[in-house]
Amino acid sequence: MVKSYSELVVWQRAMELAEMVYALSTGFPSSERFGLTAQIRRAVISVPSNIAEGHERRSRKEYRRFLTIACGSLAELETQLLLCVRVGLVKESAIETSMAHADEVGRMLRAIERRLRPARDVGEEQMSYELGEADALLSPQPSALSPPSGLERSGVR
Repeated sequence: MVKSYSELVVWQRAMELAEMVYALSTGFPSSERFGLTAQIRRAVISVPSNIAEGHERRSRKEYRRFLTIACGSLAELETQLLLCVRVGLVKESAIETSMAHADEVGRMLRAIERRLRPARDVGEEQMSYELGEADALLSPQPSALSPPSGLERSGVR
């Protein structure tokens, strides 16, 4: 059983994503400091923060609610990364790893949220629930989407 949110693989992957996005946004022009740089960082910070907060609420309903908020923040982040390409802050190749990592985190969040739904919502018999049991891959595992070594900002213009 998971004792702390920091043991959740989804939280660990979300933290890796935050590190990647911070490294990427470091190369943005100073004119974007209060624009896309700040907004993209707030969005990426929100993902692991909401996973942690929801887990620590010790309520199935609250955990689901915070996972849903994390999914919303993730969609916001993906939109902002795509906008960075469209406005010429970075090349598309510079966001590929972050987008793939965001996709992985999103799939994990949705899977956990589905497992936490009450039986009447999923058409199954009532599930027993211990906080953390719904999280797939509870122990840290290597990811094919590991952040680049040294968190290089390749592709930043």
